[in-house]
Amino acid sequence: MTKRLHIAVVGGGAAGFFAAIAAKQTNPEARVTIFERGQKVLAKVLITGGGRCNLTNSFAQIMDLKQAYPRGDKMMKRLFNVFSHKDTWQWFEQRGVKLVKQDDECVFPISQSAQSVVDALTHEAHKLGVEVRTGYAVEAVKQMENGDLQLLFKVQKPVTVQRAAITTGGSPQANALQYLANLGHNIVQPVPSLFTFNIADAAFKA
Repeated sequence: MTKRLHIAVVGGGAAGFFAAIAAKQTNPEARVTIFERGQKVLAKVLITGGGRCNLTNSFAQIMDLKQAYPRGDKMMKRLFNVFSHKDTWQWFEQRGVKLVKQDDECVFPISQSAQSVVDALTHEAHKLGVEVRTGYAVEAVKQMENGDLQLLFKVQKPVTVQRAAITTGGSPQANALQYLANLGHNIVQPVPSLFTFNIADAAFKA
């Protein structure tokens, strides 16, 4: 009897849900599970864009992707050939999230609520049969002799899967990604991108 394919998606953010949905659509018979370390999925989506969720951009004012992605324009060009900002707009509108373009070319849900985006992603995943496990903090991924992957968690028992997508985003410290380096991946030294300032000087705040 052939073993059922089990695909793990590590990270329950927007990328994780998109990966899980795509994996399930491509492999309908497979078991697809999202493992999220927190107690709530899509938490960052709810606060992005001031709680309104800036989904994409019209790119009408961008002549060269270097303007928007100075360190990754070549990779973004390849990705856009597979799934572009227009595809993003269509994907969400087909799932009931009507979008609107602002004067600054940023695209938001007409509802002006990030909850609309969260609802669309969770509903689509549920409809397809994607499983979601919260409170599962992956500490290591071990390659087994037969090619399977064993996910080792901080608290829960290990889980064996055949495929795994890591969608946990970046990390301030490169050593936090050491478990991926141990599998043979090259880790690029993290650099600051979008981040918050933490200033304790009361006089400066005033």
